[in-house]
Amino acid sequence: IVWFEGYCVMSNLRLLNETNVSTAVSQVEIDDVFSSSYNAYVIKSSDVMVSTYSRLNLRLRDISGTTSTENYTYALNNTAVTGSTGSLYGSSSTSFVNALGYGLADSGNNSQGSTIHVFNPFQSSFTYFITESASNGSNLYNNTGGCVHRVANSYTGITIVPIVISGSNPTLNQGTVKIYGYRLD
Repeated sequence: IVWFEGYCVMSNLRLLNETNVSTAVSQVEIDDVFSSSYNAYVIKSSDVMVSTYSRLNLRLRDISGTTSTENYTYALNNTAVTGSTGSLYGSSSTSFVNALGYGLADSGNNSQGSTIHVFNPFQSSFTYFITESASNGSNLYNNTGGCVHRVANSYTGITIVPIVISGSNPTLNQGTVKIYGYRLD
């Protein structure tokens, strides 16, 4: 339990799902993780590698397995070890673009890790996200930002989709995704 100025702000994290990818897939679907038991979640990814340079996007899934592809509004700051900076933003998008950061082609030590906080996905209200990620390749890329999914629906899972930046359609070739639940009281 964490206390802030005398108030209980969250209970311990509970691991709800661990998904390991070891063969090439076009997307990763994780169901039955969001419920009324928790109102906040942490999605952690590690050692993610893709077939070609891509953005690792996130979409919400409902109880019937339907993936929501509308009304994601996001804003991200990107920094490379070279010192270059930029921003990535959009509204009414088909996904939370770059939610897990950049996916780099699986060669050598290229990999990625991210932490995403998700608020109220199971409640029939807007869902909010805060993300931070790092991708290591020829450059180190850091990605921070947030998103609101502006659809008042109840969601129980996620879909992770690599979207091509350059080259052919990417596949997710390896990685681990863990989802934890906690309560903000």
